[in-house]
Amino acid sequence: MLGLVGCIVSLLFTMSRAGCLGLIFLLLISGFLYKFNRKTILILAISSIIGVGGILTLFPAYYQRMSTVSDMNMSSNIARVYIWHDTVEMIMDHPVVGIGRGNYSDVFNNSYASDELLKLEKNGVLHAHNNLLMVTAEGGLISLMGYVVFYLYTFSFFVRNVYLNKKRNSSAIMGILLLSSIQLTGVVDMNVYNNHIMRIFFFLLAIAVTGIDIEKYERKK
Repeated sequence: MLGLVGCIVSLLFTMSRAGCLGLIFLLLISGFLYKFNRKTILILAISSIIGVGGILTLFPAYYQRMSTVSDMNMSSNIARVYIWHDTVEMIMDHPVVGIGRGNYSDVFNNSYASDELLKLEKNGVLHAHNNLLMVTAEGGLISLMGYVVFYLYTFSFFVRNVYLNKKRNSSAIMGILLLSSIQLTGVVDMNVYNNHIMRIFFFLLAIAVTGIDIEKYERKK
């Protein structure tokens, strides 16, 4: 609950559209994993509707921001589509090992950014606004394979340990939500190369793994 409150507070300050969408999906995933009863789900749903409705009513800027999620007339949305398209072209030219870590911005802006995109992003593009595209662009298919294998293996590890001692393991659920949050927001943004986010991510990941180990140790007693 404290983590949820922290997420909501951070979203209020950042007004992140990707973060809001990611939080909604995470709430749905957590509800499925915890298998809340109908009464609890109803209370959470009503509370969420009242909370979101209140925020959007009291702060029109948030409503205006969130209403642009699917608006293809908004420059930032159009720019991301151009970025994805041009990044795919760059990947096609460097499919195996990519262009090298840290080279995306220079190579992309100088050689692949379309004229339409540069009109929208006059200061240039810093990243691909998508985790998979960013990893593949800089590291090629080799890095993409490593990235996917790591996440699938880690995700499956937590899924296998959701139930320990015939009860739901909060550490495993924490790990699933943690991995899901990175990938969900990483669909329209890039967080995998953000050092600040990754430090927090691996710190929390270590806590989740340690929690499972502790639970297994307690089970053996």
